[in-house]
Amino acid sequence: MFFVKVERPVLAGKRRLKLVGRYAFAAPIDALFRSASDYRVEGELDVELRPNVLYRVNGVLQEYRQEVWLEEVESGNRVGAVIVNEDVDRARKKAMEGAAYACCNLRYSDDWISDANPAGLPFIPAGTRIAIREYGRNRIHVLVDGYPMTIGHDYGRKQESKEQYAAKLLSTVSPSDAIGGFSLTVQKAIRAGKVVRGMTRDQVIISLGYPRTDMTSSLDASAWKYATADGYEYELVWGVDGLLDDVRAAEAEALKVVLLDY
Repeated sequence: MFFVKVERPVLAGKRRLKLVGRYAFAAPIDALFRSASDYRVEGELDVELRPNVLYRVNGVLQEYRQEVWLEEVESGNRVGAVIVNEDVDRARKKAMEGAAYACCNLRYSDDWISDANPAGLPFIPAGTRIAIREYGRNRIHVLVDGYPMTIGHDYGRKQESKEQYAAKLLSTVSPSDAIGGFSLTVQKAIRAGKVVRGMTRDQVIISLGYPRTDMTSSLDASAWKYATADGYEYELVWGVDGLLDDVRAAEAEALKVVLLDY
C-alpha cells in the first residue's frame, strides 16, 4: 500500500468544508474484520482561507480520541474548529472518571513510559490525569488524558511490585498547587524537566521522577543516580540541609540535559 498525496484547489475566502477522518486498508478483508475500520469522524466547519496558502487535513483516530481538523502546512496552525466524534469523547470522559494525577514529569518513547524515566525524552507533565486500565506482567496499561499508553516496570522489579510503583506515580492530589507555590526558577526548571541547585527532594521528584530503585535503594540516600536517554549516568548530591547541592556526571552532555543553569 502506497500513500498518495491528494490535493484539491479551493477558492480563498469564507468557506464551509466537510472533513472526514477514517482508516483505509490495502485489502478489503481487513476492512471487514479489523476494528479500526469503525474509527471514523466527520463534520463541517466554517473557515476563512487565505490565498496562496497550502492547508492540510490532519487528525487522530484512537480508541478514546477521534478528531479531525484543518491546519496550515507551513506553520502547523489550526484553522477553524476541531471536529470531534462526540460519542467517543463521552466514552473518553467516562473512562477517565476517578483518574489520578501524575506525581511528576513522566518521560516516554512512543506509547511506553519506563521506570528509567531517562532525561532528554519528551515527557507527560506532572499533574496530567492518568487512569489505570489493567495490570499486565511488569507493566501497567493506562489512559493518559484519553491516550492509551503503558507504564513499564523495567528495572525496579526486585525492589518493589508494579502496584507499589504505580502508587508512587499516581496521586489523588494534583501537584499543580504545590508547583504554583515554588519559586519562579524552580517552576521554570520543572516545566523544562530539569533541576537547579537548591531544590528539595520533592521538587526534584516532580521534575525528574523517582530515581530507579535498582540504582538508588532509598530516597534518604545522600546521592541519587539517574541516566539520560543517551545512556549517560549522572548523580544528584544532597547537602546536609536536604537541598540539592550538586549534579555530577562524567560527560558534560548529561549536565546539559539535566541542569537548567548549565
